[in-house]
Amino acid sequence: MIVRRPELLTRSTAQISRSFRALSVWRFDSRYKLKLVQAHPVLLRLSPREVHGRCRWLRTLMLNHAVFHTALRRLPPEAVGVVIMHLPVAWRRLQYLAESAQENAVSLMDAVQMYDGKFTQAFPEYAKWRCWTDGQSEPQACGAPWRSAAARKQQLLQDQQQQQQPTQQQRRHQLRARALKLAARRRLLASRQEQQQRVLQQSELPQQQQQQDLEQQ
Repeated sequence: MIVRRPELLTRSTAQISRSFRALSVWRFDSRYKLKLVQAHPVLLRLSPREVHGRCRWLRTLMLNHAVFHTALRRLPPEAVGVVIMHLPVAWRRLQYLAESAQENAVSLMDAVQMYDGKFTQAFPEYAKWRCWTDGQSEPQACGAPWRSAAARKQQLLQDQQQQQQPTQQQRRHQLRARALKLAARRRLLASRQEQQQRVLQQSELPQQQQQQDLEQQ
């Protein structure tokens, strides 16, 4: 992967790891992710926020539109990577198909990889829809909805909540630490009780010896 994309060396392992973890439209397992980034290592050059924003947008599209949900889940990892890669220029086309109920009019991969001019020829109303949506939406320098001010604010809130709430792994570590601490206390208490019992037994020995001597006399 480094041979194909030597520019990855300019990013720290922590940054690459965060981008890798953010890469999940639905619950990708590690093998699925590995195949995806092997086919498209450039995705690891994107910031974790950008990767998460694209995946979250696709996840919302899937949840709201069954056709896209089925189409995305049937794609191999390499093709899902293509969708994520092309999303900054393809999201409008996907949104148009969804809002105009034409999801079945063209395949998902064709909609993603098609040039805007060719798409406009196939769907003449797309240009009007785009002009209308551009007039209704807030001004955005880069256009992508996951990069808007509202999306950034929402992502910031989510990041803060994640930082405040312990992860599942952290909770397991905390529970394990508590269990070890409790076990140590129990061992210490048992040791003290055993020591006290020994002291008590040793203190009773002289008294027993004296009593035996008196009985013999």
